[in-house]
Amino acid sequence: MSKLILAIFAFFSFNSFSLDRSELGAIVNEKTPENLDVSLLDREISQLYQKGAVLLYDCRSSHWVCTGELEMNRCFREKRKAFLDKERVYPCAFIHKFKTEKECYAKQQVFVNRSIIHDFCQNTNP
Repeated sequence: MSKLILAIFAFFSFNSFSLDRSELGAIVNEKTPENLDVSLLDREISQLYQKGAVLLYDCRSSHWVCTGELEMNRCFREKRKAFLDKERVYPCAFIHKFKTEKECYAKQQVFVNRSIIHDFCQNTNP
């Protein structure tokens, strides 16, 4: 009985569900857009950030990031806690919420290319 089941399984596995060489070759040789950046398809930037239209400055690691509302809200909470704890440096700074990610990326690029004093990271009332 087990040989019969094995034979039926082998028949279906190798005949009806397999690709022949021409089908496999067509899939392998499919053209993908050469200017496609696969990293742009992922919504996650890092463990801390998702892509979005909210421009923040990460004061801890000194970089600009276009991220989402979840991270914006986390930034507000962490900044408030730092203020209440009288820490000298805030963890992050909210800069602006844009209508689109594209607008955010454009402004992020402007800030990255300029030397800006990050005094918005400093708690002036410790």
